Amino acid sequence: MFRKDFNSSKGFTLVELLVVTAISAVLFGLLTVNLLRFQNNTSRQSNIDVLVSDLKSQQLKSILGSTEGRSTNDSYGIYFMSDRYILFHGTTYNQNDPSNFAVMLPTDVRIQSTSLPNNSAIFTKLSGDLQGHVNGANTITVHAVNNNENTIISLNRYGVITGVD
Repeated sequence: MFRKDFNSSKGFTLVELLVVTAISAVLFGLLTVNLLRFQNNTSRQSNIDVLVSDLKSQQLKSILGSTEGRSTNDSYGIYFMSDRYILFHGTTYNQNDPSNFAVMLPTDVRIQSTSLPNNSAIFTKLSGDLQGHVNGANTITVHAVNNNENTIISLNRYGVITGVD
């Protein structure tokens, strides 16, 4: 008669399945953490790239003598706050000027500090030089909240970005 031998049956034991499931869960967790770190770094770098682009744009408008529809050309600048920065025209930041343009930063990116006069990078009309330049200063520190990293943007007296560290 046919008799089944349970000791030679094929398949996986419960312990083997649990071990494979645990290893898979650990690998999935590590993959998720690395993907989130990559996403945070990409988000931070993207925001820094936009800020650098805005600095260059404001300087270029100053050099070219842009009027943006006004009767005369002007200086252009950026005023920095912790959660945003404001693009403006003129030799000083006027919070009541309706032509100001605010760029909001995401909640995980902050302007930690600046060593610029009055927290403003102002580019002189027709030359693009940085107004109020102080040797050894003129930096903007951008802080990434999620990974606690700082990026320092440095400008020279000509308004040129000399470092993004």
